[in-house]
Amino acid sequence: MLYEAGGLNERVIPVHFEGGIEVVPEPLQPFTRYRLPGEYVRLYRHLTNQPEVVAPPLGERRELSATSGTAATNRRALPAMPVSGLGAPDPAKVDSPFITGPAVERPEHFFGRGRELDEIRHALRERQAIQLVGETRMGKTWLLNRVPELLPKDQAVACINAQGMSGHSPKELVLAIADAFGRRAEIEQATSDGQPDSLLAGLDRLMPCTVLIDEGDALAQPGHVFDRAFFDHCRTLCQGRKLIWVSASHSDLEKLFDRNGLSSRFLNDSKRVWVGQLDSNAADDLVSVLGPGLATIARELAGRFAMGLQWLGHALWQNGAQPLLSEDFANAMQVHFEQWWRRLDPEERRLLKRSGASVAIANLGDRERRKLAALVQRGLAEQDNGVFRLPGAAWRNFVADAK
Repeated sequence: MLYEAGGLNERVIPVHFEGGIEVVPEPLQPFTRYRLPGEYVRLYRHLTNQPEVVAPPLGERRELSATSGTAATNRRALPAMPVSGLGAPDPAKVDSPFITGPAVERPEHFFGRGRELDEIRHALRERQAIQLVGETRMGKTWLLNRVPELLPKDQAVACINAQGMSGHSPKELVLAIADAFGRRAEIEQATSDGQPDSLLAGLDRLMPCTVLIDEGDALAQPGHVFDRAFFDHCRTLCQGRKLIWVSASHSDLEKLFDRNGLSSRFLNDSKRVWVGQLDSNAADDLVSVLGPGLATIARELAGRFAMGLQWLGHALWQNGAQPLLSEDFANAMQVHFEQWWRRLDPEERRLLKRSGASVAIANLGDRERRKLAALVQRGLAEQDNGVFRLPGAAWRNFVADAK
């Protein structure tokens, strides 16, 4: 059991009223610091020598035989977080409790998302198709991996990555579902005449099942041949409790298809579950193993961005609060921040820049409030005590410098 009291400095206690780690002089960054007024109680404990946690007395010393192992100083260098799962470190081999590359799959690594899971449960009861919508690395795939836990034990589940499909058509999607169940040859033969009715009948042969589609944006790429009849049939299957459809995408699929001239009641009636930042309690739980001092550093740099907290948690676990930590984190997040920024329209970018130093809701027009509320849903801004602001020093600095 570790009792973390933070890195205390007996001569200088860093205290700040705004900003994050970047406002603290570099030599003092490794030490516990306090942001007022929110951390007044912690500062008072420090000044009056009242620790939050008191370690119990140690037991008798036992003599242990020497063992071989790897010293902390010889641990692997911190891996960069890749854009995709390829090249990501194997969580079984990472010498820390944090997941820095692949999507979380084991329940013990999953934090928060209670609201999102409740929305999914409700949509399942209502027989709605479900869209998990959010920015890159926000946690859509994490959440998609949890859906089977909400289903009956005997439910057949087909997991599909739409980017890996050879084409973007109803036939390719049906064959991908068949592949997941080892029935491709059967369905290919049943749909070999190329007739739309045969394809829908082939889909019926795979029912009942749940279809989980990751990277769903690929379905609506230019040149797709999805049509209203196919989606109407999917809607009928969902309403008849034969099909459960859950997709994960960066954008609302109904709007993506609509841009290409395809409207669909199936997607229009789907339940959108926005996947943004973690709630505060979940973010605190994720990094709590670091102890209060290092956990505060992680929260200030990453806000409540789950993958950012995982990356920082791993770095802090391995190496502590190194002087270049904020720069290393900003470099690792750069590619993801750029993707977020590219998907914003000019007005959204202007509002985010305006929110860098916090903006009071009372100073915004109705349209600006709606726009920023939508950005909060996406995890790109946060709202608290009547103020919009940007989450985490790294994202805040990126927005300030972005063109």
